[in-house]
Amino acid sequence: MVRVATRLALTVVGRSNYDRECQLTAGLLLGMGWRVGLVILRVRADGPGLDLLVEFFDQYRVHYGEAADPKRTAAWLAGQLRAGRLRALVAELDGGGAGFLTSAVIPASLRLGEFWVVRDLFVKPEARRAGAARALLDQIIEEARAAGALRVSLQTEPENAPALALYTAAGFRPVEGLTTLAVSVD
Repeated sequence: MVRVATRLALTVVGRSNYDRECQLTAGLLLGMGWRVGLVILRVRADGPGLDLLVEFFDQYRVHYGEAADPKRTAAWLAGQLRAGRLRALVAELDGGGAGFLTSAVIPASLRLGEFWVVRDLFVKPEARRAGAARALLDQIIEEARAAGALRVSLQTEPENAPALALYTAAGFRPVEGLTTLAVSVD
């Protein structure tokens, strides 16, 4: 018999003692036969969740046409997290991995503040439409708000209708009057 903790969401962020307490709580519930709905885990360069982040990030890269390279992906992610250039969250659904979100903090020079950018968001196909992507977005928005950020921004392909629907439902709106330009330096 499986007990269901309906839509229980544990957000595992903050200090290491709190992280351990939340992980133990989720583990105890699972061990007692409870079905834990959704857990959002803050990933650090040397902490729990890094292996899951690497696995998903490599799948994400492959999805966009890059060759799988878990070893290089692990080193790159650990370096970015350690240097503070990226922040990462992992979603676990019913005790298994579901997806991830990475973000970066950017200076907002005119307003003398900061804004946060969602860099990457990926949920594995079999875990989609279960609330993991929205929970990851809600978590990063709440963290940005708590840190005093001015806004959270993201970008996606205009033909990605499911992503656009998700982002719109989460409160994101198009920015009119801006054009993104880039120059390759490699």
